[in-house]
Amino acid sequence: MKTKALKITEPTIVGGKIARKGELVEVTTREAHDLIARGRAVEHGDDTAPEGEQRPARKPKAKAKGEGGADGDGGAEGGE
Repeated sequence: MKTKALKITEPTIVGGKIARKGELVEVTTREAHDLIARGRAVEHGDDTAPEGEQRPARKPKAKAKGEGGADGDGGAEGGE
């Protein structure tokens, strides 16, 4: 079975023991996917998420120019 090293971001149970925030654990690939999907861990060496912080949600795509409210003004507020 393949294993992966993870860094715990939220306290959770791993292998029947409590894994605390910042702790490094080695788990099976299947367990790793589960912990990462639930926001409980990141892959060890993944510096995109600072310790104790989860990755931010994706930003919504910007609207194309000309899209906007029902008045067709492209979302501009106010006067002329």
